[in-house]
Amino acid sequence: MRFILMYILFATCGYHLFSQSNNTKHFFIKGEFYGKETNVISYSYRDAVGKWVTKESTIVNGRFLLVGSLNGATDMWLTSKLASNSRDDPNGVEILIEPGTMEISLIENKFKSITIRGSSIQQKYNSLEKSKLPIYTKMQPLHVYLDALNDSLDYLIKLNDSVKLEQVVKKRKLIFEQMEPFKDELNQMEMKYVAHHPNDYLSAFLLEKQYMVYGLDKDTAKIYYNNFSAPVQNSYWIKSVIMDINRKEGSAIGATAKNFVAKDINGKEISLATFKSKSVVILDFWASWCVPCREAIPHLKLCYNKYQASGIAMIAISEDKDKAAWLKAISTDGTGNWNHVLADEDAKDVSNIGMKYETAPIPMCYLINKQGIIIGKWLGNSKENEEAIDKKLQDIFGF
Repeated sequence: MRFILMYILFATCGYHLFSQSNNTKHFFIKGEFYGKETNVISYSYRDAVGKWVTKESTIVNGRFLLVGSLNGATDMWLTSKLASNSRDDPNGVEILIEPGTMEISLIENKFKSITIRGSSIQQKYNSLEKSKLPIYTKMQPLHVYLDALNDSLDYLIKLNDSVKLEQVVKKRKLIFEQMEPFKDELNQMEMKYVAHHPNDYLSAFLLEKQYMVYGLDKDTAKIYYNNFSAPVQNSYWIKSVIMDINRKEGSAIGATAKNFVAKDINGKEISLATFKSKSVVILDFWASWCVPCREAIPHLKLCYNKYQASGIAMIAISEDKDKAAWLKAISTDGTGNWNHVLADEDAKDVSNIGMKYETAPIPMCYLINKQGIIIGKWLGNSKENEEAIDKKLQDIFGF
């Protein structure tokens, strides 16, 4: 009876929601659940304004309801309290949804076997995946062998057996190399779909995946999405691609560095423009939990200490969510004399720092000259990067 009352309530709400403005569209998902240990389903998706939101729905007598607003098709991540953070977890699954009414069925510990009705974009994706089965079948023995090697790797790490560990690492590398032709074939299938379906939202989803995950170059991505219909170009996925391309092009070497405003470690408001009198500004994007970031700090400290009196400024922009861990890392690393800000906290403009600079992956280091031009950009921590930074600074300061 409780579920029936919930259904009537949401159905009534859904009627009013769907009768609202055409600018905001809504979804209504009726769910079936089979399992004993799960009481709540968590679902994350991008809402009508493109913001990721996470909600929860209580399972009542094996039934649950998911509702929200959209601006076209999007992807949704479903999990239970049993799930870990891994995308491979059996209690988590990604699905494709669209405005309207849909139905899903979930089984505890088997979320990947979900059945979905009423989502045309999911049906098209399922058909595409079905066409990939012959390739997946050929890859299966490699995946089985790789899983065994991964288990051996974990065991040997515990034993600290460096000789056998090196052998396993080499075997894993060989397996990855053997997988590459199959992965290329799978990617080609997706890009063929994109090329032949410019009016299809699934093409937008696939293009974003190819660009963000598999490294499709930005110029090729532009050619494809410029051929899409207006509604598909306006999808969340293509907006994400365009935003990332603009960010990369706007923070390339030779570009004018974008100003940003944020509060520093002491609560004082600072901006990049604050340091326009400096000969050089180094922007270091890092985080306390990032090992390569922390390993890069000693060299950056040497640079700062060497040229501090000559007009160098250091702004360390952290991706940390845990403020206590951030402050502890600054103290441990001895960088309290730098300018420190958090990328996501107290920033003016929407996500102003992250939206104006290519900040992932980290560490990412920028060198900005007195004219406000980006003259250096380095990803990661390496001896080559250190030497390149040293060379740039020597050219500027003369020593």
